[in-house]
Amino acid sequence: MNLLTFVILVTAALADQSALQEFISSTNKFAASVYKELNSGGNFLVSPLSAELILALAQAGAKNATKEELRQGAHLPPSEPTLREGVGQVFALLQNPDYVLRTVNKIYVAEKCPINGDFKILAEKTYNATLENIDFASKDKAVAGINHWVAQETDSKIRNLVNGEVLGNKTVTLLVNTLRFRANWSTPFHFLETRPSVFYTKDNTTIVDMMHIWAEEFEFYENFDLNATFLVLPLEGQNVTLTVVLAHSIDLLEAQMGAVLESPQETQRDIFNVALPRFKLESRIDLKQVLKNLGVRRAFEDGEADFSLIAGRKGELFISDIVQKTFIEVDEDGIEAAAATFIVKLINRNGNNAREFRVDRPANWSTPFHFLETRPSVFYTKDNTTIVDMMHIWSEEFEFYENFDLNATFLVLPLEGQNVTLTVVLPQSIDLLEAQMGAVLESPQETQRDIFNVALPKFKLESRIDLKQVLKNVLGNKTVTLLVNTLRFRANWSTPFHFLETRPSVFYTKDNTTIVDMMHIWTEEFEFYENFDLNATFLVLPLEGQNVTLTVVLPQSIDLLEAQMGAVLESPQETQRDIFNVALPRFKLESRIDLKQVLKNLGVRRAFEDGEADFSLIAGRKGELFISDIVQKTFIEVDEDGIEAAAATFIVKLINRNGNNAREFRVDRPFVFFVKVNDLVVFVGKVVVPT
Repeated sequence: MNLLTFVILVTAALADQSALQEFISSTNKFAASVYKELNSGGNFLVSPLSAELILALAQAGAKNATKEELRQGAHLPPSEPTLREGVGQVFALLQNPDYVLRTVNKIYVAEKCPINGDFKILAEKTYNATLENIDFASKDKAVAGINHWVAQETDSKIRNLVNGEVLGNKTVTLLVNTLRFRANWSTPFHFLETRPSVFYTKDNTTIVDMMHIWAEEFEFYENFDLNATFLVLPLEGQNVTLTVVLAHSIDLLEAQMGAVLESPQETQRDIFNVALPRFKLESRIDLKQVLKNLGVRRAFEDGEADFSLIAGRKGELFISDIVQKTFIEVDEDGIEAAAATFIVKLINRNGNNAREFRVDRPANWSTPFHFLETRPSVFYTKDNTTIVDMMHIWSEEFEFYENFDLNATFLVLPLEGQNVTLTVVLPQSIDLLEAQMGAVLESPQETQRDIFNVALPKFKLESRIDLKQVLKNVLGNKTVTLLVNTLRFRANWSTPFHFLETRPSVFYTKDNTTIVDMMHIWTEEFEFYENFDLNATFLVLPLEGQNVTLTVVLPQSIDLLEAQMGAVLESPQETQRDIFNVALPRFKLESRIDLKQVLKNLGVRRAFEDGEADFSLIAGRKGELFISDIVQKTFIEVDEDGIEAAAATFIVKLINRNGNNAREFRVDRPFVFFVKVNDLVVFVGKVVVPT
């Protein structure tokens, strides 16, 4: 069974910086040790650098045997001055405009806990750490605050790092490191070349989205002891690379991963066709057991640990948890990865007496709402159950009212702004509620106030044009060029349609009627003009921004209007102003248009003729390139907020891909990967099945 490993490598000419090199060497040894401890049958991802930085900070507050065990277990440099200098140089090394590599340390300290002044100065100056007092006893609020900060620092890639089970009345300090990495390919994978392909797992096969690069020169090296090829894919930035290791035996490679991670390799260059699966991977790793296996014992023992350089006396502080959460996504654009590692000293967990308001079945709401505190939970549909990301607010006071006729509770969640709220309606029967929603929306309600724990499912709605699907039938082995234009438009109404005024209404089609969601604006002044030749009224609805409008044309006869639309679009119109009640249906529209036939009807002929078209200013000679397809796909959505629209148009020239004699490097089997920056291991992981 073959295997793949990939490596992200950033190398800089800093050999003379011995402290930095010693820290890099120490981190890579730690990476090798951690990999051996974590190696199992499934996917995983770990950031040795994130763990190393937070462990270095923790050991800076330790003494005697506790400090020595942490230093040896994490393979930290034996000299404290060398370690501090190396950490400082790592922070300086990470500043680069060509890619994003940002790491931040933070120390949360229990209120009224006296932190040692020398440790505070060391943490701030050497480890770039900020300190913040927090009430760990209010665990839900503390969890939300910590997770919000982590999500901000990792661009929302790491969510729900901590939970209420690791914090409580006895928590004294929480040390957190966050790390974020983002780099684009120097030689891109074009998304039009991505296609479903077979990936061979150890015992089976699965279908993955396989990205491709054709006939490009790359660095590589071969390890005959491992029977593996290492392909080096460059990313933007000086010496930033992803190294992919394709082995014939995953077991043999994994047994030697320590040497692979620690040792640089001499490379050659050759031409390759590369196939690499697009994937996303997230892991949550308990580093406490890993460190115990690496000989760290006293730091975890109540009464034996000595963190008296942080606070208190020997035995008063000990580590209860060390956890890391990681994320990586590899796609056609490049690589994005993040990690967060936390160390808790002393823990407890307390409950609260708040009322429970758990939205785990269909409910009506008025406006989107987002929280960072989420976790998978069961949601009860009408006929089944499903798993959703459930957002939470803990022990907060809210307005509410209960409707006993509907057997429903209405919870009012305030948003920023005066009198802006989200009301969530949780009924025992969704059918009974929906039958009475008109009365619910029209009538104000008297509310009470109480303390609630709120669980609300998170949802996201996106609209996108899938060019891959659009193009799959028009591209092939002879495609030479593809010209693409994309356009996106988004604007909000100047005079909004209030969603509470939207209601089902009759819409008259040519031959029938249908029910639509009709939006309303009442007694507002708008520009308009009337065209008596077309027997049509043109109403101009302004959007935010100078001279941005949506003009709605309402004719008595749609056929007569369409016959004259050319003149309507070309000629400016003089408008008047008047007061209107406006009723406009909420709608969404998508189209796919073959512009080739349109252009042929407009007299464009030679561009589509093989042998006659002349695009020699692009490539080749006259007759070698011709247009085979011109297609546009469009989207528009009009709702109470405003208008969102998009379009994509492409032109395909010729269709052929000439063969090449490039070596094949097809990553279609389980693989290991690691990310390096200046030879420093930032991430290491394994993918058995790409997700």
